[in-house]
Amino acid sequence: MGNLKKSILLFTTTFIMTLSLISCGTNENNSGNKIKVDNIYKGSGKFDRDTLYISALNIDSPTNDSLFKYDLLNIGIKSLSKRGFNPYFVDSKEDYYIIDAIWEPLMRKNYDGEFYPNILKQLPTVSEDRTVYLFSLKENLTWEDGTKITTKDIEFTYKFLMDSSYNGSFNRELLNIKGWEKYKNGESDSIEGFEIIDDYTFRITVEKPTIYTMELLNIYPLSFTYYGQYYFQGGANELNNSDIKPFGNGVFKYLGYEEDKYLTLESNSFYFKGKSNINTLTFKVIGENNFINELTTGKVDFVRDEILNDEVLYEVSQADFLSGYIFSNYGYASIVINHKNPILQDLNIRSVINMAIDKNKIIEVLSNGKLDIIDAPIDKNFYNLFYDKGNVTNEFNKNSAISILEKLGWKKNENGIREKDGQKLEFVFLVDKNSEVVSKIFPLIKSDLENVGINIVEQEIDDDFFYLNDKDNLVYDMFLMDPNFNYDPYWYNTFHTNGKDNYYFYSNPELDNVLNNISTQFDLEQSGDLYQNAYEILKKDLPVIPIFQSKQFDIYNARIMGINSVNIFKTFYYDEIILKK
Repeated sequence: MGNLKKSILLFTTTFIMTLSLISCGTNENNSGNKIKVDNIYKGSGKFDRDTLYISALNIDSPTNDSLFKYDLLNIGIKSLSKRGFNPYFVDSKEDYYIIDAIWEPLMRKNYDGEFYPNILKQLPTVSEDRTVYLFSLKENLTWEDGTKITTKDIEFTYKFLMDSSYNGSFNRELLNIKGWEKYKNGESDSIEGFEIIDDYTFRITVEKPTIYTMELLNIYPLSFTYYGQYYFQGGANELNNSDIKPFGNGVFKYLGYEEDKYLTLESNSFYFKGKSNINTLTFKVIGENNFINELTTGKVDFVRDEILNDEVLYEVSQADFLSGYIFSNYGYASIVINHKNPILQDLNIRSVINMAIDKNKIIEVLSNGKLDIIDAPIDKNFYNLFYDKGNVTNEFNKNSAISILEKLGWKKNENGIREKDGQKLEFVFLVDKNSEVVSKIFPLIKSDLENVGINIVEQEIDDDFFYLNDKDNLVYDMFLMDPNFNYDPYWYNTFHTNGKDNYYFYSNPELDNVLNNISTQFDLEQSGDLYQNAYEILKKDLPVIPIFQSKQFDIYNARIMGINSVNIFKTFYYDEIILKK
């Protein structure tokens, strides 16, 4: 988990098509077809007033073949990583869709983003200085096989996370439990800051509390009896490297898996809130281009993160039994810069790259202009204390980019590639071959950069490239980041010199100092000046090249009831949904 949370906030602006649909009653797609708009509307609640909804007109439509699947729910996803079957080895946002079906965390968040107890009796008691947290588990909790969940499982989970060989996504450094490093280094067989009081009560002491502490303490427990058989101190990666089926405490439990095709789960009879009326839940891998066809033919019931454009919006609006919702999420598309490269350490070169790329053209090709350009690598929804969309403009200026390169002494050779002191202005550019977004916009970026004399050497990679390779040994210059790759709302992880997700070796002492100060503040509103300062540094220094803010477009068969998209942090919990039969 770390802070790779699937936290979601609703966006504050509405794209052009929404306005035309609401005001005019009809609209035409590129083929001149009329779009029905009587089932498209904006939200009106506290947290969804800027969400665009598509509401099914006829759940019982004779074309709704999914109605005959009764207690079977199929969810379409873009990829299926077996690493994602463990909550502490997640690779992407999609992994969390699976994790949340198999595991229940200590706490959940309600509609306004505040924690409430989930498998805890009540929220933890916190000391005045925020260093000590007292937790009490509910006493009727069991694992999927009916065995009791106790504090021994919680202790095992923390030992696993603090182990020397653990290399997953959990940010133990930022949590900083007292004495964790002694356990990590093998100097102790226990963690000083973790104390079992009885079978259902435990206490955790942290060295330096931050605004992230409660998030990090909200763990998914792992079964000591089940996972402990694969673990020894210094051997946490055995749980990642071994072929272990998932074993949890959630709404569903593991049933079957076929690599790169599907994962099948079945209802957990021992789930503490009662067995779901969804007997079988299947995650099916389908190409993003096939999402709508799979939905309209009833092969899948739910797809998430569909690309938003006129064609897709039209097709969904024409299906009587489909519903959906659209909102800005934490993801943003950007070009990652490897700051190990001395040339890219020059802000002038990063500025040239930023100016050379026509972001308006990118969002037009990708979404018919329905995405928002950003000028800094941030989530503008969460940090609306300082973010003013009206000040964001497309920095595209080919002539200025060329002028800067000329002044810096980068001259074109006979092949049109710029050189200086015998060195070509040439970069290795990693491209995720499985990303639909990347496949559509990379050619545009490559063309724009080559038009100013920057040569791009494309290198295809898989989804798990950054997770299967030691970041210190990665060889690349730039990487086109799909919005689903990075949806971490906390800048510390991404841009602090010691940030866990700083894969690009960016370091700015001034920013580090600001981020350190932010982490010790517990009142967001009173931290506005600090966030403003950090934003200005990121906007000016361009640690990555920001492109656009992501919008999430989730589409589902209306036979799924209980989806609650007004929750600013999640669209639904699995125990809250039922199927119309």
